Amino acid sequence: MKEDLKYIAGTFLIQANEAFLNGGSAGGAGSEEQNIVMPKFMWVNGKQVPYVSSQAWKHWFRNTLIQETNWPASELRAIGWNDKGNTSKIAGMLNPIEYPEDDIFGYMFASAKEKVPKKLTDEQKVIIASLPEEQLIRPAVFLASLLSAIQTKGTISKDEAYVHLKGQSTPLPYTTGFYNADMNAIFGIDVSRLGVFDNLTAREIDPKLIQKAIADKKIDLVKPNAPKNNAAIYQKAKLSDYRKDAIYQLLNALAHLQGGAKMAQFGVDVTPKVLIIAGLGIKSPIFTNMFEMGNEKPRLRTGLLEELMSDYKDRLKTPVFIGMRKDYLENEKEVRDLATKLKDRIVIATPIEIAQKVRDAV
Repeated sequence: MKEDLKYIAGTFLIQANEAFLNGGSAGGAGSEEQNIVMPKFMWVNGKQVPYVSSQAWKHWFRNTLIQETNWPASELRAIGWNDKGNTSKIAGMLNPIEYPEDDIFGYMFASAKEKVPKKLTDEQKVIIASLPEEQLIRPAVFLASLLSAIQTKGTISKDEAYVHLKGQSTPLPYTTGFYNADMNAIFGIDVSRLGVFDNLTAREIDPKLIQKAIADKKIDLVKPNAPKNNAAIYQKAKLSDYRKDAIYQLLNALAHLQGGAKMAQFGVDVTPKVLIIAGLGIKSPIFTNMFEMGNEKPRLRTGLLEELMSDYKDRLKTPVFIGMRKDYLENEKEVRDLATKLKDRIVIATPIEIAQKVRDAV
């Protein structure tokens, strides 16, 4: 693992044809539009542009990651209940030592020293006893933007349908919005923090987990040599190997991305058709606005890419990896010609092949 590699910057593009990937609001009670369900959209230059929240597509991503890796899932569970026995607070496993998902996506946990109902089940009592005694905050290592359409023209359409009710002659109409769009997001992996846990200036892991993890050789003490009350910085054992594998697994899962709302009605392949990745010595998501619409298909802005590679030539710690599906980009030949011009500084393959190539490079 390269010691000067601090960050993985990336961007990708999916082809969302006849899609409803993330729902917005329907008409309110009593509204004539209460049977209309629309996807999320934002206004850009007076046009409705569909988007998927980062929370939504990261949820697909986390599910795909667990499926692809068979890592133990940090399942959300109820950790707080009100006097009526209803769930008032949830959290994952809050253990980045045993659950890479917690290391990568982070968590926030307030103090467990709160009022709890008098009547708890045995299972609830076990959960309460296992919780940290003080606040924990683990900032996410994987960072992501919205997934939004690069088109601003003619993207939102409506599907008119009916529900036929048994015993009634009049069907119930309903309308669902959908779109045709190529959708782009940027992402980053903060490699410098991957597998490193700060309990010196912050509190990222439960102190109750530390001594056993050290004894089991799952984490190592970084500094100071003689911490007081476990206030120190720790890291995963064999950190370099762990980071290399985690980066590969993240990029491989992204290349195999699955998910989306209303898949029974609007089944869509959300795997990236273009995936651009590079390792950097600085923490900056440099691959913004890399795509634009051509006459009929998306285009990669090769002039912008070449400019970025020139400006950041001293900060790039790997080649720029471009995974792309054949015949998807309008200017595919232009992209391949740029790769030939810049020789080993650009590596082109399919989106799925790119994950392994990045692993070999970092």
